[in-house]
This record gives sequence, C-alpha cells and structure tokens, in this order.
Amino acid sequence: MIVVLSWVSFWVDIDAVPARISLGVLTVLTMTTQSSGTRLSLPMVSYVKAIDVWMATCMLFVFASLLEFAYVNVLSRRKHVVKKSEKLEEISLKNGEQKVTPASAHLTDSKKQARRVDKISRVVCPLFFVIFNLVYWLYYIYA
Repeated sequence: MIVVLSWVSFWVDIDAVPARISLGVLTVLTMTTQSSGTRLSLPMVSYVKAIDVWMATCMLFVFASLLEFAYVNVLSRRKHVVKKSEKLEEISLKNGEQKVTPASAHLTDSKKQARRVDKISRVVCPLFFVIFNLVYWLYYIYA
C-alpha cells in the first residue's frame, strides 16, 4: 500500500514541490520503519528471506518515485541556454530579417517534458510493480 501511495506524486502538479517532497520522504521513511520492524520481529538467519526480497523491492519502488520527482523537478526548472548561433539570430532580428523564439518558449517546453515524464511514470511504475508481483508470488508459491 505504501508503494501505491508513493505513486500519488505522479498526479500532483510539478510546481507543488512541498507536497511531492513530503509524500516521497514520508513513504521512504515508512518503508524503512516497516522493514526494520519486520527484521526485528523475525529470527536472525544467514540467508535471504522472502520478506527481505519483498521489503527491499518495495523500498526500491518507493525510492524510485522520489528520484522521479527529483528528475522532474530539475527538468521543469531547466533554463534555456542561449547559444552563439541564437545570439546571431537576435542581432539579425533587430534588423527585421529573422524571427527568434524567445527563451520563455523553451522553458515551457521543459515543463511539458517534465509533465510527460510524470505521465509515463503513471503507467510504467505500476506495470513494473505488477510484473514484480507476478514473478515474486509465482516463485514463492511454486518454489
């Protein structure tokens, strides 16, 4: 349930940074607490238990959601760097020869890219989690 809760951040607006950070950090801390609590309640053994695999993978998914937010945040705030060729276009614009796309249009493009990453994550993360569940449960039921 915590893994699914971490995916809520994919639907939160990219400009709502405090909400997305809070959601990401709280889900990571909750998974950490659950994992350590589970480890303490089970006997110490020298091999990897099924619950260890489950908790580690869930932690990976939750942490990946937090990393996705970091990537989307950086992507959405990326500024357009004016290149040398664009400076030449700006000069010729003053003479009325060419039209130059303003830097704000590139900033809008970076926000569109960030929103696109969120939309892709809304599908890819649950899909990978379902695949993991199928493999995990089939392995431990029939192994």
